[in-house]
Amino acid sequence: MTVKDYIDTNDFTKEELLDMIELARSMKTMIKEGGRYPLILKDQ
Repeated sequence: MTVKDYIDTNDFTKEELLDMIELARSMKTMIKEGGRYPLILKDQ
C-alpha cells in the first residue's frame, strides 16, 4: 500500500494560511488576466 503525504492545516498559523491563499489568488490572476506564469511556476 502506498503512503500518501498530506498537508495538515494544523501545522500552519492562521496568518500563514491566509498568506498562502493570497499568493494563490495573485498567481491565478496573473495567469488569467496577463497570460503569464509567475517565475515560481517556471518549468512546471
